Amino acid sequence: MVVWPEGALPLSLNEYLAPGVWVRDAIIDALQPGQLLLIGGYRQDGTLQDPVYFNSLVALRRGADDIEVVGIYDKHRLVPFGEFLPMDALLTDLGVKSMAHLGDGFETGPRPAPLQVAPDLIVQPLICYEALFPGLAKPDPRVRALVNVSNDAWFGVTSGPLQHLNLASYRAIETGLPIIRATPTGVSALIDARGKIVGGAQLNLGDAGVIDGVLPDMGTATPFGRLGNTPFILMILISAFAGVRLKVGKGF
Repeated sequence: MVVWPEGALPLSLNEYLAPGVWVRDAIIDALQPGQLLLIGGYRQDGTLQDPVYFNSLVALRRGADDIEVVGIYDKHRLVPFGEFLPMDALLTDLGVKSMAHLGDGFETGPRPAPLQVAPDLIVQPLICYEALFPGLAKPDPRVRALVNVSNDAWFGVTSGPLQHLNLASYRAIETGLPIIRATPTGVSALIDARGKIVGGAQLNLGDAGVIDGVLPDMGTATPFGRLGNTPFILMILISAFAGVRLKVGKGF
């Protein structure tokens, strides 16, 4: 399986993957029959008169002499002011144009769900900063790995990409699943189920190259995977209740 990052293609996937387009032909030539390519980019849906756009991860499989789409994941947690403009309709009425990337911005995809890319392989995609949020990747015994595609180029040469990588690694610890992380400018990495980068499987900022590795093993089921935030919510409720009882007991 090959994984390309978010924004791997600058125009819509519809255009690049259309029959007869050189990019599609190049992908066919690059892949072996039966090989998978997961590619991040935006795609257009709807009609020509009323198009809608999604920030997506598309799974392609090479056939005998062509490629086919075997799965699509649309980003659920969009970046405010970058991918959509909050209260866009109200601001448009006030004469403020959308600051989002395309037209009225991207549409929100459904809540993250596992993506079956092969009969024996199911992954959980997380696009860009979706990897920052605990609980978006729900525990599912069928899932073999998390796939985080991101475009951190806008951070420039700062600590941003490293912080993004570090925060994404916590999703591995929470779920007990390895992570395949692909970015166009770094930091790309192969992360094991304990949140550790596999030795040598990392491309730092500005590095050009390919990570060619074996997917790390899955870990055991984690407490967070089974219970989520429930214990923390219960502790907060118990603390609040105890605080109220204490004040009442003192004549509050």
